[in-house]
Amino acid sequence: MQPLGTVYDPQKVVDVIYELALDPEDEVIVGASGKLADLGARFMPGLTEKQMGKRGHKTQMGQNKSALDKSGSVFEPGESGTGIYGGWTTGSDESQSQSEEKHNGKLRTVLGFVVPIGMGAAYLALQRMRAKRGQHERAA
Repeated sequence: MQPLGTVYDPQKVVDVIYELALDPEDEVIVGASGKLADLGARFMPGLTEKQMGKRGHKTQMGQNKSALDKSGSVFEPGESGTGIYGGWTTGSDESQSQSEEKHNGKLRTVLGFVVPIGMGAAYLALQRMRAKRGQHERAA
């Protein structure tokens, strides 16, 4: 498995869970990428779903290396995956190339959501301007 985008420090999630225990909320999104994705899904659900589907498929199915053979964890605990960080965030065993790849992924995520949202907002503003102009013409 590979993360689809930005991987945040797990401490942020722990802090949010603690805050929710004190002051419950129905839904909380942790991190800027998730908030951008939520915004995209609210304004352009079809486009957002299509983009996330393509990205998920590319990330999970487009890998050119196989996972290591392991005995599994059915009868005994696994040797890895028991830590907090799991090797996904800077400061663990991540190499420089993985860090650069994640940075590029963040940039693609931001551009993939911000540009269409900006275009959609510009389109809506143009439609409102046209509607107001039509009202003024009818009034005159």
